[in-house]
Amino acid sequence: MKRGSKIFEESLVKHDIDYFFGIPGGDVMEVIEDLEDVEFVSTRHEECAGFMAAGYGLAKQRPGVTFVRGGPGAANLVISVANAFQCHHPLVAITGQMPLSYFGKPYPQFLDHPRIFETITKKSVRITDGNQIQPYFDDAFTLAASSPPGPVHIDFPMDLQRKEIENVHPSEEKQKDETENADTSELVKLLNKSEFPVLICAWEAKLQGCSQEISQLSERLQMPVLCTRNAMGILHPDDLLFGGIVAKVWKTTLTSPHANWVLEQSDLVIVVGANDFELAPRFPLPSRDVFFISTHPLKIKSQYDSSYEIVSSNLRLTLQKIIKSIPSRQQTEKHAKFVELKKNWSKTLNRLRIQNIGLDLIETVNDVLDRNSVVSLDVGIHAFLAVRHLKIKSSKPGAWLFPGGFYPMGFSFPAAVGAKFADKNNEKTVISLTGDGAFSMVMCDLETLVRYELPMTTIVFNDSAYGLIKFQQLEYDKKIRAVNLTRTDYAKIAEGFGADGIKVDPTDVGSFKAALKEAISSQRPTVIDVDVNTIKVFEDLLEKS
Repeated sequence: MKRGSKIFEESLVKHDIDYFFGIPGGDVMEVIEDLEDVEFVSTRHEECAGFMAAGYGLAKQRPGVTFVRGGPGAANLVISVANAFQCHHPLVAITGQMPLSYFGKPYPQFLDHPRIFETITKKSVRITDGNQIQPYFDDAFTLAASSPPGPVHIDFPMDLQRKEIENVHPSEEKQKDETENADTSELVKLLNKSEFPVLICAWEAKLQGCSQEISQLSERLQMPVLCTRNAMGILHPDDLLFGGIVAKVWKTTLTSPHANWVLEQSDLVIVVGANDFELAPRFPLPSRDVFFISTHPLKIKSQYDSSYEIVSSNLRLTLQKIIKSIPSRQQTEKHAKFVELKKNWSKTLNRLRIQNIGLDLIETVNDVLDRNSVVSLDVGIHAFLAVRHLKIKSSKPGAWLFPGGFYPMGFSFPAAVGAKFADKNNEKTVISLTGDGAFSMVMCDLETLVRYELPMTTIVFNDSAYGLIKFQQLEYDKKIRAVNLTRTDYAKIAEGFGADGIKVDPTDVGSFKAALKEAISSQRPTVIDVDVNTIKVFEDLLEKS
């Protein structure tokens, strides 16, 4: 005989979960009180709990777990679950629920959770029998991690949490399919005919650990490699054949000049590991041959004149099959031209770094990053600079956290906190890059960071505005409405929570470098508040480059 809450904890242990995140309440307390081998991290908001679980899971390369109370708690969790759904982050989201015997009767805070979550999860179910507890949770972990990954929701009534369950049997382990039967012959034909192909890596290519195969295929064909914003770090930024990100935001192309040149010159584009949300709606690909290798059929392929598709659950094995079928090539004039353009761009950035405050801030962050660093980024005007110029030096999924697909504000800070919880031996430098608009939505969980004494650095690009919306208004009709915010000192706010706070004048080049070095070496929760006009530095950089 085992209580339902104990069966749940055993499932967490089985799947190597040390922490799960949420806010305690009446329909969660049974689970919390029975915990022995796993810790429940009480956060300050359920949205943050979901983002922390996502960051924790990505860092550990398995589904993260969040457990919140029903009603208002479940409603607050919706944003982070929707983000996991559109970004393909593996997540197990659990909601507490009133006792089954109360169903059909008036009950405070009742919501029909499965109906709410069914459109933003891979599966949403309610446990209605004690014997369902173990198989439902085992299935949830398997389904959340399977291709394409995403969130699974379970509604867990409080009477089943405390119920003694008979005949609990271990679930059978499902073996991963390590065979690959995808037909790659059409792509091999196109590659053999192609004179200058380009490979674009997307999120699932990084999530499935395809870095080595991408590098081998690139070298074999002397083929330039680009990536989406979600897949930054798939190749080391100094790899000669890596051209950086390909992206278009609003009226602005974030793609580097040498990457744009590759797209213009290529006669075949191969996209590996993409999803529809990641590419839509303005992905700047030429309308020539586009070949998608993805874990599920893509709707986005219909927007290209000539597109092909391979659907494969195991991208690594499919790439290995292609590598074995393709002969090696020598470098051509176009390949040499790409390498030359990349070197020239690097020299341009070195020159511009002296002239542009924003670029210097990002390059200063680059100076401290290594293969053991974790960087988390929010959406916003500061992200334009970051995704274009950050150098992520690790191919592991948890080294780069970005909500490309759903793009909610406030993701960066709690996701980085979750990644720090996964760093049990404190081996990683974890940095959150955020704007003042996004950070102010989630800064309540500075208290969680301080309570657990987690050494993490948060850099707030503070322009006292919703900068991205302001930028769009200026581009649209030059009229500013409802976007300017009160000048706020986030360093002082951090100190109020018990963290370290450092206020930085970005015009003093050395002050930010000193602040970042101090924050990392202090091994303390630290917020660096940088007053910077992100619109101006971004526009200046575009004009000069």
